[in-house]
Amino acid sequence: MFDWYREYESLLATIQVVMVMFGMGTTLFLRDFRTVLERPRSLVVGCLCQFFLVPTLTLLTIHLCRLDAGIALGLILIAAMPGGPLANLFTFLAHGNLALSITLTGLGTLLGLVTIPLMLNTFAHGYLPENVVMPVDVILIDIALYLLLPVAAGMIVRKLAPKAVPFLSTWLVRCGLIILVSMVVGSLGSGRIEPLSYGVMTPLIIIILCLCIQNFSMLIFLILRWSVADQTAVGVSVTIRNINLALLLATRLFPASAQTDSHSLGGGVLYVILFWGALSLIVCVPTIFVQRRMLSIESVRLQSQ
Repeated sequence: MFDWYREYESLLATIQVVMVMFGMGTTLFLRDFRTVLERPRSLVVGCLCQFFLVPTLTLLTIHLCRLDAGIALGLILIAAMPGGPLANLFTFLAHGNLALSITLTGLGTLLGLVTIPLMLNTFAHGYLPENVVMPVDVILIDIALYLLLPVAAGMIVRKLAPKAVPFLSTWLVRCGLIILVSMVVGSLGSGRIEPLSYGVMTPLIIIILCLCIQNFSMLIFLILRWSVADQTAVGVSVTIRNINLALLLATRLFPASAQTDSHSLGGGVLYVILFWGALSLIVCVPTIFVQRRMLSIESVRLQSQ
């Protein structure tokens, strides 16, 4: 029933990335970045969490747990990703600093032109077989064409046709989610991955890593007594990675047509990407309610001062 999936996986990943990023672009104004840039301390901490805390915790986990090569490479790929578009949605639902979340997503994506190939060449080299060459030029082109260009196009559409924005932003993101779900179903139906194919410890390790990344990044704001809204934006942004881009790069590095074994290098990478994609959303659902409660407490405290 799902024999067609492997042939079209790369195309589906490409379409999904473009649709979601274009939809997010229609929600942005250049002035959205002004307030965040005028007081950049939370942005700086967010970037430090994104580019140093996440990779450090990931590499430490890989070293301590001695994971399968495909799983390790998948975690490195996830750690290299910027925050995903869905982080903005979850930040909004949690009443976090949406402008900060959007800035982190945009800046992380822009810096990804340099950081993604740098991290993969530096940390993933030892997990790649000798006959696999990291296509740095392809990665750069993919990020430029499938991320930055759609966002810029969305911003232009917002300026020229603002009345169309609510429809476009809503339905493009929804369609992107539908495609993502179809890719997960296709992966399961075609035998691309099996949820328990790596046992119980592997998913447990990934769950613990995900929780540590979110809570350590938010702990910084708690210790410094900074804004709960900023804490929410950073915590969600470092948890929900750009799974769309990770899938796109994974299909470039390990074409579906070449994968016949779920325990192959590409099979392990895909397992981590899809597992993290679902896990990060599940982890952030209770975060919405916890952070709303913390915002209420903060509001009462500020009013009593």
